[in-house]
Amino acid sequence: MIKDSRNHLIVLAGGLGTRLSAVVNAVPKPMAPVQGKPFLEFLLNYWINQGVDLITLSVGYKHEKIKNHFGNSFNGIPLEYVMEEAPLGTGGAIKNCLATADLRFQNTLIVNGDTWFEVNLGNFIDDLNSSHYPVSMVLKKISNNNRYDGVGVNASGAINKFGIKNTKETLINGGCYCVDPNFLLNYLKAYPSRFSFEVDVLTKLANENLLYGHIQEGLFCDIGIPEDYQNVGSIIAKQN
Repeated sequence: MIKDSRNHLIVLAGGLGTRLSAVVNAVPKPMAPVQGKPFLEFLLNYWINQGVDLITLSVGYKHEKIKNHFGNSFNGIPLEYVMEEAPLGTGGAIKNCLATADLRFQNTLIVNGDTWFEVNLGNFIDDLNSSHYPVSMVLKKISNNNRYDGVGVNASGAINKFGIKNTKETLINGGCYCVDPNFLLNYLKAYPSRFSFEVDVLTKLANENLLYGHIQEGLFCDIGIPEDYQNVGSIIAKQN
């Protein structure tokens, strides 16, 4: 298969947002308002500016809110929608998207629709071109950790451990991946329709030495809990 040199972005935007329901409950979590606009607008704009050429949105809960707002394109970039008829988990959503995706794209990126992480795509791709792993994950170094499990990497950059408990400086999963779509679609065939990409797939890939960790220092915020949602506006403002 001849690869298309363009970049395809898959955004996981189908979650229920249970932890955020106390402050945002009328829209899907990625549509939570930030500075008068849906968070998802800022997220898509960021990745468009990084050079993505096609965006697929995995949608479910109150999906019509997303479709009605964005339509079939956003800032000149075509949008595709893949529907979750029932909650599929992150793994099931990815599998669902890859089943209908154009697998010729050189770089297929996957990001969480509720996470702001300023990943430099050019640096990420340059690193991947020399590492040759079928699945790569962007890691974020944080200090004073009291929320996330840490991730370990070996001397070659391959991820070799999850679940590290460390309240000091820690590498964490930033929720941004670049994958070989043909490899991953075939790999996920053994999984059921609903499963967790983080728990069920990434740990297995790491054990098989198939998962690479790329470290970046960009601003990071997961809006999944009210405290971080309240802070994301000031973080986005620094980028804009």
